[in-house]
Amino acid sequence: MWDPVAANIVTGIGIQSPQLDKLINNQPKLGTCCANFRLHTVGLKIDHQINSRNQISGYYNQSYRFRNNNSCGGGVRGPYLPVPGPATTCTKDQITPGNMGRLSVTSTVTPSIVNRFAAGVNRFLNENGVPTQTVPGGYNAKIGLTGLAPSEAFPVIKFSGNNYQGGTIDQFGFGALDYSPNGSYIFQDDVTWIHGKHTVRFGYDYRRYVYNDRTSNSPGTFNFSPLETALPGYNTQTGSAFASFSGRNCVARLLVGPLPVTDAACRLASRLNSMNFRASSRFLDPFGITQPS
Repeated sequence: MWDPVAANIVTGIGIQSPQLDKLINNQPKLGTCCANFRLHTVGLKIDHQINSRNQISGYYNQSYRFRNNNSCGGGVRGPYLPVPGPATTCTKDQITPGNMGRLSVTSTVTPSIVNRFAAGVNRFLNENGVPTQTVPGGYNAKIGLTGLAPSEAFPVIKFSGNNYQGGTIDQFGFGALDYSPNGSYIFQDDVTWIHGKHTVRFGYDYRRYVYNDRTSNSPGTFNFSPLETALPGYNTQTGSAFASFSGRNCVARLLVGPLPVTDAACRLASRLNSMNFRASSRFLDPFGITQPS
């Protein structure tokens, strides 16, 4: 008799049926990680001479990447066509937009002194594990699983054992969504002084790096092996992991619970001092020191 949750998964959500009439190796594997891949990058640079003493430069870059990723496990496992397929597949979406901006102002204070101020900002987002499809209330409620943390993703169901016991069946689901933005802020101010054959440069550099990791609740992980349906003493010769999943009173391990949110930031500031010594018209000896502050 079918387990009601397993019946809801197979008949209500759907699973990928084998394309070949064989017990094992019955599903052609997709030859790439990403059946759908979109990427665009746009950049804009502007230089403007304000007057004879001041010049401003700016640069902005935006990138956007979307692809179908997967958590199938590699090896003989998927992903398989079609993509994205039903919610039970191990295919997921990954979105990684990025933005970068630069601005600098160069001022000629005197014929021998030049000041440069620059600022930059970088931000990159890795949103990995976006469900290819969702249902109102989440899949756990739809298939009849209770007592689990709310999640938009399908619960992870894994199979183990030898290949003829169903151990190479693709897992159902892929896990939780990970939302990880990171970036940096950079400020620089330096002065260049030209004195005869020598050039002296000194300044200040301030950097702040930020990383956030926001992982959503896990939809739950269940592991099925042939042990439940194997004959006593023949654990590696008999039994089926999929039959253990589909039958009643099957033993499974469940891992569930909210995952922590990680935030990290660091600052780095330094002083820059450099000198150029011109020994002759053909020889220039640079020397510089960067000192953390």
